[in-house]
Amino acid sequence: MKNLILSILSLLIFVACQPQETEHKQQTFPLEITLSGEIKNPKEGLILLQALEANELKTIDTISLDNKNSFETIVSLDQPNLFLLRVFDLTPITLVLNDEDVKLSLDASESSDKAKIEGSRDTDLFTAMQMIIREYQEKERALNDQFVAASQQGDGDKMDSLRDEYFNVEAQKKNALKNLIYSNDPSIASLLVLNFFDVDTDFQFMDSLAYDLRTAFPNSVLVTDLGRMVDDARSLAVGAVAPDISLPNPDGEILSLSDYRGQYVLIDFWAGWCRPCREENPNVVRLYNKYNDKGFTVFGVSFDRTREDWVGAIEADGLPYPQVSDIKYFNSEAALLYKVDAIPFTVMVDPEGVIIAKNLRGPTLEAKLIELFGE
Repeated sequence: MKNLILSILSLLIFVACQPQETEHKQQTFPLEITLSGEIKNPKEGLILLQALEANELKTIDTISLDNKNSFETIVSLDQPNLFLLRVFDLTPITLVLNDEDVKLSLDASESSDKAKIEGSRDTDLFTAMQMIIREYQEKERALNDQFVAASQQGDGDKMDSLRDEYFNVEAQKKNALKNLIYSNDPSIASLLVLNFFDVDTDFQFMDSLAYDLRTAFPNSVLVTDLGRMVDDARSLAVGAVAPDISLPNPDGEILSLSDYRGQYVLIDFWAGWCRPCREENPNVVRLYNKYNDKGFTVFGVSFDRTREDWVGAIEADGLPYPQVSDIKYFNSEAALLYKVDAIPFTVMVDPEGVIIAKNLRGPTLEAKLIELFGE
């Protein structure tokens, strides 16, 4: 679901419409609304209305213009839903249709981002979210250009500063989108910006959003999919107690993650065949040696296929911290338990076994350890 919404957003992120004040009346679904419009300077081609159904865009209507270059069609809605209006060869227009009649005005000789849409509070919300995204994307592009220039000049300090600034702008963008969503009634339009959030790092927001949407639209398939994704992530969210892992070490002794309570533990999912994992190992070893005496350890979980490959990589990379594996590749009990489908991947837990961060490596891992233990 999320990937499909992402693909829709990538097509339509630059399509705008004009917010209009409308009176919102609660309706009972299913219902019918009227979608009407006027197209100036029409071109050759079709006008198609597509709905998001069963995670696919399906054409539900082919629209014809009358002799005044206008159209009117009835749209049946079981629940509020996401639609694309494809007008000739123009960039598709996103519509979030709920319980209001909607009217569109468009000059086909111009770009579709100048379309005027009246009557849809949910589409207005989408427009407002687009404006926020545009604002911050311009800042991000400028920072990226500066970063490339600093990289070409070999200015490491400037690169670090720009990287921090970029992450700060990303955080500001997320907060602006959250505030906008929270300041409006629950709307499935909010699903269209989920690609800017991560269910791990933004779990509380996504959990709250899923609750609000499920309360407002309990029969929506899109909302149900979001709720299922959030529920699946709940046991592994930041703030949850990390599920215990009990697997054999290279000597056949069973080691458990819970054996290391009282320390900050980095659960390091890796494998000897994984080149990025091997490239990260020297950094993990360095930080382990630096902070182990202060209460930090690493619990390595290998997804190797053979014991020989696993043990050989441990010896070659000089890994001094505990290692476990059931030699089952991605069918490992630990992979299934933590829903790991790509490595390297890490989970940081505190001395009580509570997850405090995910996917730390390189500079982000070191920054987290400095935060916990100091320089």
